[in-house]
This record gives sequence, structure tokens and C-alpha cells, in this order.
Amino acid sequence: MRLLSSTALTLLVAAGCGDNLEPGDQPPDAGPTPDAPDAGPPPSPWRDGFYLAGIDGAGAQVNRLVRGPDGAVYAAGQFSDAAGVPTRNAARWTGFRWEPLGDGPDGWIRALAVAPDGQLWAGGVLDQGGAGTNHLVRWDGHAWTRVIGDLDGWVDDLAFLPGGGLLVVGRFEKAGTVEVDRVAIHDAQGWHPVGPSGADGEVTALTLTEDGFCVAGAFTAIGGVAAENAACWNGSAWRPLGHGLPGGIAVLARGPDQRFYAGGTLNFTVDDQGDYRAGLGVLDGETWAPFAGGIDNGFVNEVRALAWIGDTLYVGGCFQSADRAAPVPASFIARHDASGWAEVAGGLQNDVGLFLGSVEGVHDFLVDGNALWVAGLFSRAGGRPASNIARVVGNAFETVVPADARPLGVAGLLNAVALDRDGRLVAGGAFAAVGTVVARNVARLGPAGWEALGDGLNSVVRGLLVRADGTVVAAGDFSRSGDVDVPAIAQWTGTAWAPIGDPFDGVVHALAEDGDGNLYAGGEFTHAGATELAHVAKWDGQTWQPLGDGLDDRVNALAWTGTQLVAGGFFHFSGPTRTAGLAVWNGTSWAALGGGITKEFDYVSAITTTRDGGIVVGGDLAVAGASGEIKDLALWDGDAWQPLGEPLRGQNDFTLVSALAPYRDGVIVGGIFNRIGLTDVRFIGWWDGNQWHALGEGLADLPEDVAVSGDTVWVGGGFVEAGGKVSSGLAVWDFPSP
Repeated sequence: MRLLSSTALTLLVAAGCGDNLEPGDQPPDAGPTPDAPDAGPPPSPWRDGFYLAGIDGAGAQVNRLVRGPDGAVYAAGQFSDAAGVPTRNAARWTGFRWEPLGDGPDGWIRALAVAPDGQLWAGGVLDQGGAGTNHLVRWDGHAWTRVIGDLDGWVDDLAFLPGGGLLVVGRFEKAGTVEVDRVAIHDAQGWHPVGPSGADGEVTALTLTEDGFCVAGAFTAIGGVAAENAACWNGSAWRPLGHGLPGGIAVLARGPDQRFYAGGTLNFTVDDQGDYRAGLGVLDGETWAPFAGGIDNGFVNEVRALAWIGDTLYVGGCFQSADRAAPVPASFIARHDASGWAEVAGGLQNDVGLFLGSVEGVHDFLVDGNALWVAGLFSRAGGRPASNIARVVGNAFETVVPADARPLGVAGLLNAVALDRDGRLVAGGAFAAVGTVVARNVARLGPAGWEALGDGLNSVVRGLLVRADGTVVAAGDFSRSGDVDVPAIAQWTGTAWAPIGDPFDGVVHALAEDGDGNLYAGGEFTHAGATELAHVAKWDGQTWQPLGDGLDDRVNALAWTGTQLVAGGFFHFSGPTRTAGLAVWNGTSWAALGGGITKEFDYVSAITTTRDGGIVVGGDLAVAGASGEIKDLALWDGDAWQPLGEPLRGQNDFTLVSALAPYRDGVIVGGIFNRIGLTDVRFIGWWDGNQWHALGEGLADLPEDVAVSGDTVWVGGGFVEAGGKVSSGLAVWDFPSP
């Protein structure tokens, strides 16, 4: 998952190519055949095209924007690709496409500045070159180099002074051996402090003035002068910048009216009852006051970006309204002019990964004529998919991608993938957009691209099943589709989602269908309507029915073997019968399959069958084989548990199987592992019945589900890379035809 670290198809097309291809086909521009005279390496079986409309990666956010002397826009933060182009933490928009800046700095960039000679300087939480901690680097157009004189804390802001030298502020105390106390100047002679001493707390923002500069942050004194979070340097002395500035500062700017504005986690108390105005202050004379009612978001209120186009002020950060006294809805971005506050082009939303007010929302603006670039942590702009970067032109958002781009990535997490009878991929999980389409937690991908399935589902989808008659069934945490109640399980009618029988009282995790067309559901529920079900149930076309005594805890996986139903999960008993996390239904009662799993707190995540009738189970588990314990992945051959070749290996000996699907005489296995025997196998591999095979370089993170169609493997999860290619949430591998 894309968490505090999670997270696209040329199904049909190579990036930038408009040809429609059927699932399993290769792009027409895949390159020369291997026996051509000038052939290079053969194309990777992992497909291209699974990127997002913007900038993405595990824990991705864009923190800073600057325009270079070449007219290009530079974006920096924490990310691994820009519109499908691998680029680490820094990228360049030429006006037509995104380009990487070498190998990129290693770390989290918080500040950018362009030097008079055109070089790009970056600061943040960086470790460059392996020569000790360093938080300041520069890009000369060819390579990144560290700045000599290590800072002992991170950098928050940068600016080049008109008279020469780079002004650096942040959370450091020393630059090499020089005491600089959070405010320093770097020039050709090295590092220098500013004044007799620095600040007694964090300095996080700066702005240049006619005679020097001003800084702000969270401090009470600077240079020995008392100052409430803001102060100015005139070249010879510090002075406080007004008084009464309450709270930490993220941005300090001077408006066209020549007044100073500060944004951050400010909190101005305005009456004896504790009412407040948050986020945004303006300096009136020598006193800081809340500006125009401030912003509001409840618990976390923060302004991080300020910009003016003419006399219109744009404000960005983490908030959902402007002017606490007379709220104007405005999601993460608002504007203020002579008419007051207004929302901007439908605002921004974040549906991916980090839902923390301290990081999501807007981080920076860049004025580009009458357009405004917006950077931060968000997944939609103006209701359209846009990952962490967008432009406001007029009163509409635009994505920043090449004109011929066709993004096919998933802005979120895929928990479930399945192929319908027409070969289209049905995907479910926790997302609000796929490619360039807004879709709520479930969508379908065909030759024409992604499409939403009606109103989608209002919460997480955890399982999908395409029934023998072609009906698509979804299971999960959801309760509604638009105005229709569909608690935990729903079927797609072709135009809308509809409920199946009486409502479940808990989450459904797993689905299966038998040869007679009966549907089975497993999960965390105990009732459907008034009927007691105990975590597993059968739909006979009319009602949900219990299966004997059911199971005493959550069911994660179900599989129909052709003759019997197998269930796996966290359960231990069915009535008085011990089932030990792995059970088989014989039509009248449950029994442990092969004795079940052996440890009390282990569990089963996935079950599938092989071509010859074997049952493969995976999870965080152990079963008792004839030659000893088998961990995490095992085959039941009808008589005993068997290992699938060498055991899985992982970092610190931790392994887990999360996804299984049959392929040829073996099985595709996804989970947490990086080696199997002597073979490097990253998160996904193929057991062919005799030996293991890696799928190229594998995945960058855990797969949640796998589906196979012909010789094509579809993988869903929260990863952002497959085989070294950008693959946001969805990856596709094509085996050569036998």
C-alpha cells in the first residue's frame, strides 16, 4: 500500500500510441525482433503505460516548483515517476514532456532555488554521495553534487541573494564546523552565519526584501533579538517582523499591496469563548492579524502556499473552507479578491495513501503568466484525475502530461482483479480514479480504455467474481452505490449495481461459485438479514443460507475445486469441529483440510487449484508435510501437504503469500519474498510444476491479487513499479505463447 512509507495499460497501447490492442497482444512499436540485424535487448514482458496523470511514487508528494532560465519548470519532492517517466525526486517539464534530472537526489526535497548561473540547488532531508549526512545538493545540467560542509539538520527554504550567496534556512545548527543556527549563507568562500547568532527554534520560510530578507518559523528570538516567529535582516542587524504571530510558519510572502503575509498552522484567538481564525495572517502596521477570516479544516489547519495573479491572492494548504465566520467551501485551494473568497475550479481532493492533514493538500504554487501551477499531495484536481501536480488556467484545472499521453494507472490500491467473458479487466479496491476516468472503487478496462461501472461503490472492494453466466459480483466494505443500498456484496446488472438478497452485517472478503451456479461468500459477517450465517454463506438464487455451523472467525479466501468448497482465514472451529484456518465443506459439515494450519495465530490469505486437481494455499502459515513443516505456501495433493520446490525467502526471514492464480501446470504466486532457492524473485513468481521462474525484475511492493487470461498475468496492488517500469497499482506480464 501507499502508506507512510505504499500507490496504468498499455493494455492496449504503448505509451503515447493510439492503437487499440486486445488483451494479451503486444504493442505494435515494441521494437525490432531479436534476430533483426540491429536488434537491441528484447522488450520486457512487463507492459508499459500504467502511469498516472501527473507525478507519482510510493508516498509521493511534490513540495516545490521553480522556473529555470531555460523556461522549463522544475518540480521536486518525493516521487519516482512523472507521467510514466522514471525520475527520482526531481523532474523537468520542457513544455512538452517530463524529463529526469540524472539519477535524482536521494531523499526528500523541501526547497529549490535557481542560481544566477542557471544551476538548480535543492535542499531538504537528503543523503547524497555516501559521504556523511548532507542536506544540500546542486544540479549542473549533467550531475548532482553535494555541497561541501555538511548541514546537521534538514533544509526548509532557499533563495539566492541579489548581492551573491545562497541563503539557507531550516532545522540545522552547524554547517560543517561553522555554527549557523538555522540561518546561513553559502558562497564561494564557504558557509557563514547571519549576525551574532541564529534562531532559537525552527526557521522554515523566507522572502527577500529591498535591503535584505525576512525569515519565519517557530522561534522566540533570533540574533539575540526577541521575535515572535518572524524577523528581518537588513544587512547589519535583526529586527522583529511585527508582533503577535501565533504558530508555526510554512510560507512568508509580500503581496502587491507591500504587506507581509504568513501562512502556516497559525491560530489567532478572537474572543473569550475560544473562537479562532486559523492558517493565514497579514501584518497591519506592527501587528499580525488574521486575514479575511482565515481558513478552516477542523483539527489540522495549515496554509503552505501563497501567490498573486494581479490583485487576486491564491491560498493553498490543508483546509476545506475559507473564512471561518462565513465559510466558503474550498478544498485545499482558495482565492481572494475584492469580492471576497471563492473556491478554485472545483478544488483538489486526495484519495490515495496518506490521508494526514499534516501532509496532504497544496505545498507550492508557481505563477506562469495568467496560469497557476499547483503542487502537493492530491489525486484529483477539479474532479479530474491529476496526481500531485496540475495547472489552473482561467477557472479550470489542466493536467501536466504530454499531449499524446494515455495514462492507465490506478490512483490508489487494487485489492481484486478478474477477467470478464469479453476479456476485459474488472478491478476493485480503494481508489477514486483510474487513468483519466473518475471511478469509485471499481472499474473496467477494455480496448477503449478505462470505464466507470455506474456510480461505483462507496467504500473498499475486497473481492471480485465473474460468474459462469458473465455476471460480475463485488464484495467488500461498501454499503451503497449512488442511492442504492448494496451492503457488502453487489452484482453488476450492466447498467447499475444491485443488492443480492438480505443485507450482510459485516465485511465480505471472498467469493466463489460451484458447478451448479450457487454463489458463496465469506468474510466477517454473522447475519444476512435475520439469518445466522457465521462468516460463510451460500446464495441459491433466492436466499442466503448457512453452511452447517459455519466458521468461528473471518474467512479470507474461498475456492471451488470442482467437487468441494475450500475456505481459508483466521477461524479455528466449525461448531465443535476443529478446522484450524483451512477447511473443506462436504455438503453437510466442515472439516479441516489436511489437518489445517498448525499455529494458532497464522492465517490463510489465498487459495487456488492446479490443472491436475491439487489445492494450493498461501498466507502467513505453516502446515505439517510428510517431511516436516511447510511455510506460507503449500500444495494439497489429496493425500498430504507438499512443498512447491524451495521455500520462499524474505528480508529478516519474513515471508507472506497474498495472491495465487493457476497458470499452465503450475501457479502464479504473489506475496512478500525476494528469493526462492537461488533465484531472485521479487514479490511475484511462477511455479511451473517443477521449478520456479522469476517474472523479470518482479514488483516493487506487495501484490494483492492476480488473474490470468491465456498467457497474460494481471496483477493488482499498491505498488508503483513492475520490472523497472512505472506501474501504478496495476501491472501486466505477457508470457511468450507456448
